[in-house]
Amino acid sequence: MAAPHEIDLGLVVLEEEVAERAVARRRLQARLDRARALLSRRTQSQIGWS
Repeated sequence: MAAPHEIDLGLVVLEEEVAERAVARRRLQARLDRARALLSRRTQSQIGWS
């Protein structure tokens, strides 16, 4: 069985990885939102909406 300090270190590493993935997910979501908005504006201009 792993020693307590090894478990603590493992948890710290996991927590950091989760935090990094959350940041990456927010960045990707923002890019997706911008792309959708751009596509929506482009589609509306082609249809003649404003």
